[in-house]
Amino acid sequence: RIQSNRHQHNTTQSLNTMVALTQSKKLYNGKQMPILGLGTFQATDAFELSKAIKVAVDQVGYRAIDTAEIYKNEEIVGKAISELSTPRDELFITSKCWVKNMQSKDSVVQACNETLKRLGLKYLDLYLLHWPIADADQEKSKEKIIAAWKGMEHLLAQGKCKSIGVSNFMVEHLKEFLPHFTVKPHVNQVEAHPHLTQVHLADMCKEKEIQITSYRTLGCGKCLLDPLIVEMATKYKRTPAQICLRWALQRGFCVIPKSVHQDRIIENAKIFDFELTEVDMDSLNGLGKLNLHYCPNPHDHKELVKSFFSNDEH
Repeated sequence: RIQSNRHQHNTTQSLNTMVALTQSKKLYNGKQMPILGLGTFQATDAFELSKAIKVAVDQVGYRAIDTAEIYKNEEIVGKAISELSTPRDELFITSKCWVKNMQSKDSVVQACNETLKRLGLKYLDLYLLHWPIADADQEKSKEKIIAAWKGMEHLLAQGKCKSIGVSNFMVEHLKEFLPHFTVKPHVNQVEAHPHLTQVHLADMCKEKEIQITSYRTLGCGKCLLDPLIVEMATKYKRTPAQICLRWALQRGFCVIPKSVHQDRIIENAKIFDFELTEVDMDSLNGLGKLNLHYCPNPHDHKELVKSFFSNDEH
């Protein structure tokens, strides 16, 4: 009987997690975007990634998968999606247009069509311009981004993308480009974690009804070693990763933690059944004074040129 009760408890816990994972944010166009998704950055082993997607979606209850042209794994992601028992219309698939294809309206449309072909899908739920740079020359880059967004708007009108957005666009980029966009971005996906809280950006996006998705929410692992976060994990009987992800949720962000390990995929999903106090949220937000970018810094055009126009490894 004890074993039976334990099994029943685990089953109930599992069902609660799956129900929680259907929680979503309503974008300003009315589309629903799951709060938690599976990130796939740097996951290129076909067997590993395919298994991770199947575990996350069919077993744990994830409904969002985030990929990108530059991740070079869209075909693996697409094949895994085709083998899921979960229907396509219950999934939220995001991909991103790489900087080398953000050259014109036509180049963006072509890039998206190629992404759809690799994924084996008829449409994307969300398509993003990957970085606020399209040329080493800053003025040319601005012109190309404005032209690229016309391509995004065209894809939206065609129904090839249900929502469109940007990634790594900071306050200065939004101020510069929003006046040139007919359709506002629905989403802005940015690096955000307790060491980089993105307060001003979050305020602006809220004002403009642009949903933020946080990537690198664990700060490339650096936040997991932060004494305050470790202490909080002990207090709440959680892991440091769960504290970081819960912090992002309470900031109003969507999150896309990347893992190909079953135990971590499950762990990352168990963030809906506890809440950080206002005092603890303030303490975590206080770490933001560190202002640490663990990925290329979008504020620094020269750094982006060095990162993306000398090689394609990011």
